[in-house]
Amino acid sequence: MKLKELLEEWKASVKYSSKKSYDIFVNPDSKELRDLGRSEKENYIRYIIDFKKKKLYIFSSELVHDLASTELGIPYDFNHKVVDYKFGEAFIKNGKIMLTAYDMVEVSGKKWLQKYFKEM
Repeated sequence: MKLKELLEEWKASVKYSSKKSYDIFVNPDSKELRDLGRSEKENYIRYIIDFKKKKLYIFSSELVHDLASTELGIPYDFNHKVVDYKFGEAFIKNGKIMLTAYDMVEVSGKKWLQKYFKEM
């Protein structure tokens, strides 16, 4: 594996509280999604999609979006009106991120995202 590929898989480790830090993964493969899902309570995760850069960031449900987005240099909008990004929560099943039909509408037209998501 080349260094660029390794850095692409893992973006940052964010310290959240004095006791714990959380990894942020970029465009993870299905094995990484399964592993992350197993390590989380009820397979629950958070994600940020950067539509312009075609990046999917996945991290623990215990890490809040505003801290993750700050680490990534992404503007966090509590009202989710920034159209270049999508902030969400979901759970992982069989290496796929399960979305509601409503959330699936936003990602269904993006071919590069289809390998990550599945409708509940």
